[in-house]
Amino acid sequence: MKRMLQEKLFQKYPALYSRPEDTLMRFGFETHDGWYELIDAVSDIITRRCPDAHARQVKEKFGGLRFYYGGGDAYCYGAARLAEELSYSICEACGAPGSVYNNGGWVSTKCAEHAKDRNLDNIETDYEIEVTPVYGLGPGWSRLILILEKAESDYAKIDGRPPARFLVAVKNGKLKVSYSGGNEETAGRVDLINRYAGRIDQHTGRVLDDL
Repeated sequence: MKRMLQEKLFQKYPALYSRPEDTLMRFGFETHDGWYELIDAVSDIITRRCPDAHARQVKEKFGGLRFYYGGGDAYCYGAARLAEELSYSICEACGAPGSVYNNGGWVSTKCAEHAKDRNLDNIETDYEIEVTPVYGLGPGWSRLILILEKAESDYAKIDGRPPARFLVAVKNGKLKVSYSGGNEETAGRVDLINRYAGRIDQHTGRVLDDL
């Protein structure tokens, strides 16, 4: 990630990214620029909820975001894990909607523009979804809701509980997701979706120009 973007995160969240010598944050954010808004959104959510949380490493691995931290709770865990899942549908170079590609064993997540002319092979992952408009939303926001619903269903099965029910609305041009049921992890996932949706165009899924 560009130094300018890294410094913005360090300055906005000094407690989360204190860069002590016993963590790998001393090497900075080991990702490309396209995930900046996603990292910023989950950083904001975690620090508001758990001010004493601290990041150990933020990196790309096997085409997806890895957010390692300590000091959080179930809410933070839900937000952080969903951020990792969302990254598999976000171009690591520019933040536009993307897919996972393989280039001779090197896996990355790219949009069509950054994948072309690179001889990349699209590969299927557990996070790959077919985006269809839902709740009257544009494709950009629909993608977020579909990923949220899949994550909630998957974790509910693991927990042995009914999945939460989501209510999706648009108020004053902003996506507003609420829910009933679920647990604290669900709350973290929902808050991340609401926060990140405000940073992208609901139709194209691209990062808004005025951010």
